[in-house]
Amino acid sequence: AWARLMFPIWFLGGFNFSWHSLYNTSPSLAMLDLLNPVIYITECYRSSLLGPEGWLPFWNCIGMIILLTVITGWVGIKRLTRQCDFIQ
Repeated sequence: AWARLMFPIWFLGGFNFSWHSLYNTSPSLAMLDLLNPVIYITECYRSSLLGPEGWLPFWNCIGMIILLTVITGWVGIKRLTRQCDFIQ
């Protein structure tokens, strides 16, 4: 699981480089990286600690974190209720 799923999420999550540096290197990969929820967490930390210049905007990151939390929570609850219905 680590090699195939977690490593790309971690590596492209902005721990080693910011989203803007990835965008300057490869715009298409940077746009694809916006699907990674970890990028919003790291960019939110950077924006709050280092200032808003050069990072994704703080409130956009907070909004995406909340949105992704709601979506994954909804999907998780739906899957859990489906599993519980299957058990009965």
